[in-house]
Amino acid sequence: MAPKVKLPALSLFVGWALVPFFALPTSGFAAQAGKSQPAVDPAQVNRDVRQGAQNLDADINAAINNLQKLTRDVGKLKDQAKDAKKKADDAAKAAEKARDAASNCKDEKDKKKIQDLINQAKAKQKDAQNAKDKMEKTEKDLRQQIKDTVDKVDNRIKDLQGQLEKGMKAAKEAGFKDNSVMMGNLQDAGTMLNRAVEKARQEGTWEGGKYNPANEGMRTKLEKAQNEFNPKIREAKEGNDPTESLENADKFIKAAESYLNNCPPRVGAVPQRTVPQQPTEVAVLVDNDQGSNVCVDGGDASALGGQVLGSGPGGTIVNTPMNPQTVERVAKEKGLRICWIEINYCMIMTPLTPFRGHVHGDHGPGKSIHDHDAPDPPLNWGVIPPATVIRVNPK
Repeated sequence: MAPKVKLPALSLFVGWALVPFFALPTSGFAAQAGKSQPAVDPAQVNRDVRQGAQNLDADINAAINNLQKLTRDVGKLKDQAKDAKKKADDAAKAAEKARDAASNCKDEKDKKKIQDLINQAKAKQKDAQNAKDKMEKTEKDLRQQIKDTVDKVDNRIKDLQGQLEKGMKAAKEAGFKDNSVMMGNLQDAGTMLNRAVEKARQEGTWEGGKYNPANEGMRTKLEKAQNEFNPKIREAKEGNDPTESLENADKFIKAAESYLNNCPPRVGAVPQRTVPQQPTEVAVLVDNDQGSNVCVDGGDASALGGQVLGSGPGGTIVNTPMNPQTVERVAKEKGLRICWIEINYCMIMTPLTPFRGHVHGDHGPGKSIHDHDAPDPPLNWGVIPPATVIRVNPK
């Protein structure tokens, strides 16, 4: 009979903390002659767990080396991001060109040229979207490979822990006593695994206010290598986000198609009058996107793009997709003199007061709120309107 020895309590490293694995029972049954062998061989489990504990650092080092190889995909991501941004910018410029041409469409001859510009813009938009999708897939695949590399290490540890649990259960079912050599070997294998995992998770030390990584475990180094990818990926995409340009391309293409559907425009001349006249019911076609209405009383108003709503002695009113801040910058660059800017919150409809389709009285007390930042043009613009070209919605 083997001498009785006191065995250390077994614990396994679960979730990166040492916790009790399970309590060994204090009684069992003796192995009986002719009893079938268990599906799990405790002796083989003992060998496998010990070998796994010895190889743990080498397995984690292999994972770190794999992460280093993945850095080449960061360079690939950067190239794809640059390509997507350039294509998106080109698409936005082509779409803006189509919109500007469509806003000045005069006849059927113009329509064919403008449709060609719209088709070219759509082709560039599709190409840019494909480039963006390709870039996003590369990033998704890269992040998944990084995760899989780290998960493989953690799953290996969990697998060794699971093998040990099954081995001890099989040993008990085979009738090995708590104080048997087999049970002692399995407990020792568990202790080796715990120590290997604890060593792999060990942090460096702080000495004199400085961090010394000399004592870092391999699992800690793996985690640091994983975390280094986040700034690398962010830097690879920095300044190369194609989203805004793609959104602009889509907006300009829709505006161009809207203008094209209203070509050739209907023209109505509003005569000069010295007394008020009941407005005529017409609808003015204006982009439904929020942009700006701008009064230009000096310089070429077409430099702002968009649609001219009206012009006369009081200035030229332009509806542009630019926001007020962009209008101010462009006006300064182009040498335009701006008399006012307002955010375009709503469709310009009639009864038509010149330059803007609002009846000023409709915004009085108890009525709808006036949604414009800038002051209204003088009321006398509604008394003596200039001649105006109006684009109307087709019936």
